[in-house]
Amino acid sequence: MAETPKNPVVEKPVKVKRRPIRTFFKNLVNVRRWSNYDRVKDTGKIVFGTAKEFFIREKPEIRTETFEAAIQRMNLGEEDIKARKRIFYYYSMLYFLFALGLFGYSIYLLINLHFLAAIGSLALMILLLVYAYRESFWYMQMQNRKLGCTYKDWVAFILRRPKI
Repeated sequence: MAETPKNPVVEKPVKVKRRPIRTFFKNLVNVRRWSNYDRVKDTGKIVFGTAKEFFIREKPEIRTETFEAAIQRMNLGEEDIKARKRIFYYYSMLYFLFALGLFGYSIYLLINLHFLAAIGSLALMILLLVYAYRESFWYMQMQNRKLGCTYKDWVAFILRRPKI
């Protein structure tokens, strides 16, 4: 025979007070809740923080070392320098050729009235031209054995038509 507890705990039902008019006006007037103010504020902080990091940058540390000091620091020999020069030259030509191909493709897309695809192709072409410039600039610095060159130095180097 099962024993029943001597003092059973009897839970009293909790009465829920219904105040529909008060609840309606509370929700109607609660602008912070229905505008989702907290989430909008947090998202705004994230957006402005990202924009601040994007547009305001710290100045990087500028090295003022010579080409010979950089060679010593990276433990490079003459053969390593020649191999890197060749790689930089070929990569710059490869990027430039791909950019020319994309330019032709974007002209084809414009002729066939595919404007959005042409804009995307032109954006990729610009990216490839930037990569070609970077590799060519590094090649020029290694060819001249001088660090800290400028854009004018690069243009003068390109117009001379260097040999490998």
